Amino acid sequence: MNFNLLTRNLFFLSFFLFACTSSDSPRPVAKEFLEAFQKHDFEEAKKYSTKETVKLLQVLERISKENNEPTAETPSIEITSEEIAGDKATVYFKEAGNPSEQKLMLKKVKVTGEKAKQWRVVLTKEDARFGNEMELQAN
Repeated sequence: MNFNLLTRNLFFLSFFLFACTSSDSPRPVAKEFLEAFQKHDFEEAKKYSTKETVKLLQVLERISKENNEPTAETPSIEITSEEIAGDKATVYFKEAGNPSEQKLMLKKVKVTGEKAKQWRVVLTKEDARFGNEMELQAN
């Protein structure tokens, strides 16, 4: 009897821990993407992107290599908030030293080999502007 009680308690404890650690927030994906994007680590950024965004990143990677753009020191990123509406999300973030808030669009998509939909970054050529500051804005 004690064995069954112990087994049941372990099951509930495992379920509770899994429920608490599995988050449906797009924040981790946004942060990983933004950090990789800033460093021009396009291969890493692709892991967090939709298929369409991967195509854009391939173009940006080619341009970056052709221009021999140096990888500059990148400021840290702080995710300030998120808005989720079904399978779409907007994540707001700030770069260290920059008081203006920027936004990044994400959506849930089916990823090959995954059972559930996963958050992925949606970036268009209009969203990616390279200048003195990296600016990501959604239309």
